[in-house]
Amino acid sequence: MNLNEDLPENQISLISENLVYSEEANPWVTLYFDVVRFPDGRIGNYNRVVEGQGYPGVAILFMAQRRICLVKQYRYPIQKSLWEIPRGFGESEDSVLDAIRELCEETGVDAKLLMHSDVKFLDLGEVHPNSGLLASKVRLFGVVSDVSIPTNSQASREVANVGWFPVEWVFSKIAQSEITDSFTMAAILKMNLLKLL
Repeated sequence: MNLNEDLPENQISLISENLVYSEEANPWVTLYFDVVRFPDGRIGNYNRVVEGQGYPGVAILFMAQRRICLVKQYRYPIQKSLWEIPRGFGESEDSVLDAIRELCEETGVDAKLLMHSDVKFLDLGEVHPNSGLLASKVRLFGVVSDVSIPTNSQASREVANVGWFPVEWVFSKIAQSEITDSFTMAAILKMNLLKLL
């Protein structure tokens, strides 16, 4: 069975798209309350949230010399500070450029250092953060360097701190549920499965 195959008998089909929230002052979220037909024939509603401008978001696992770069962010919706990989909204059709921009913004790394021959830039595929509500996808990237690359937490207004942590420490914090960011865990899993950690 092809896992990407759509099964028509299980589809929810759109009858009408109903925009309920969109503001120019808040380009980060658009909310729809669509009228749909469920697989059993019932007519009902389905919430759908589009994040950003509809471009894929990006999340970057940045690693140098078996140490992973994490940023500390205060996440208002859950009222907690989290250590996580750099990530952000996509702003263009080019996810690679968005990933480089986001990595530089959050870590203070000089973009020129990422172009060095000792740095590998890997596309790890995409994830859907909450496919039951969010009509969004996030592209995961791995940036792996054989040499140390300096970061600067003072360069960013977005993060509280930037730190480099041994791979084993990150694994242990995920196992202990102290690192709970889903993008961080997905990128770690992909890199581990590819035997790059």
